[in-house]
Amino acid sequence: MDERARRRGKLLTRAAGLGVAAMTLATTVGLALGAGGCFNRNCDGDFVFYGGKPDEGRLRDPDTWETTPFDGKWLAFPHKRTWVLDTSALGTRPPESVIAYISAQETPNEVGANFTVGGGNLVIFTVAKPGTLWVTNDTCADYYIRVVVNASPAPAPADTGPPPQPDTDASSDGGSE
Repeated sequence: MDERARRRGKLLTRAAGLGVAAMTLATTVGLALGAGGCFNRNCDGDFVFYGGKPDEGRLRDPDTWETTPFDGKWLAFPHKRTWVLDTSALGTRPPESVIAYISAQETPNEVGANFTVGGGNLVIFTVAKPGTLWVTNDTCADYYIRVVVNASPAPAPADTGPPPQPDTDASSDGGSE
């Protein structure tokens, strides 16, 4: 084989290799752009109200409200969801502390499941005042959430003194002498 034919063969092999590399890169970029993630409108969020109905949330004690029991099913917390929680069962007291627990499983207290305390963009509290708490999942990942809200103990009722005594004065009963 002459030198020209050998060079031509090497050039064609290199060109084919570059073509395959270019096609691989184009395919990878195309798949990345078309794959799930926060592109276009697939990460638009929603607002869901919770806690206003009898079966939504509960008081664990007079100062603690929770979305769900620890060993129950937790609330779905999909990407960009904001839960608007009605904590009015705590009265007019503002939240003193709030803890959000996050899990990839709906019932994280089963064998093989797990949970953690949420933080960062996964759990963002935007409103925390008497009667309401807003919590947002500002990511593109879906989880489950359980929120526990503690309020300061309710003040003791004011002492109004002893109860009034019945009037026992005979002269005041309108009787005659």
